[in-house]
Amino acid sequence: MAWLQCKMQFRSFCLVVLFQVNKPRNLTTKCAQAFSLLELLVVFAVIGVLLSFAVPFTNERICFSRFENAYANFIASVDATRTNAIINNADYLFSASLNQSKLIMTSAQAVAGGNCTNLSKSLESITTDVVVPGSSTFGGAIMCFKLDGSVKAQRNKWNFSTRCGGEPLRWEVTVNLYTGISSARKNIPPLAQWVDLK
Repeated sequence: MAWLQCKMQFRSFCLVVLFQVNKPRNLTTKCAQAFSLLELLVVFAVIGVLLSFAVPFTNERICFSRFENAYANFIASVDATRTNAIINNADYLFSASLNQSKLIMTSAQAVAGGNCTNLSKSLESITTDVVVPGSSTFGGAIMCFKLDGSVKAQRNKWNFSTRCGGEPLRWEVTVNLYTGISSARKNIPPLAQWVDLK
């Protein structure tokens, strides 16, 4: 009888010891699992926040790069009458028609040469330095729009801005009405009237 009581007490003692030993381990394991899950949630949340900033910035830089390629690196060749200029670069085909009252620049589907076709929605005609937008199209290698402004007194500069997912880029496009050589500057100082191509 005494042996049985001793055995029961020893068993109870062992159970208490095992419980006390295992309990912290179990709690530690659960806490570690919970903390790992919390860490994962935090990591995914941080990644999501970063992506929310990174994706527009990436798209913005791509679009800005397209504008830069389209405007900053082209030379216009003019025919003998200096009334029609074809502006061509590696990615876009531009056609600029020069007459007594207007400069019309149109862009077409990305081609290496040929006629300026497949125009999308265009910008409205204006009589000031600022282009009034209707709408513009961005997709793949297509960037179609139309700039239409007065060239009274041989004015050869047109100011406008473009926007693609971020702050607008301000452009100053210059066309030599005699030689047809065209150039552009971006991020020029802001003017009182800027219109965005949204």
